[in-house]
Amino acid sequence: MKLLYADILLQRAACYMGYWQAITSPERKAISGKLRASLDDAAGLLSSMNYGRRREMLSSLQRAAGDAGALS
Repeated sequence: MKLLYADILLQRAACYMGYWQAITSPERKAISGKLRASLDDAAGLLSSMNYGRRREMLSSLQRAAGDAGALS
């Protein structure tokens, strides 16, 4: 179940990033904590399970979120 939950968290973060550029600043503020939590929780799960197949996806999402200012 942890593998599935890690995938769900990554997909959730990907969905947030998918519409990040199209939403307003108040909307961004409302989801930025959820985005950060999804990425942090996924990172923790991937690390604890040594789930290497999703590390690239996690890194890509973290980079995209950082570049978009979603994590600040």
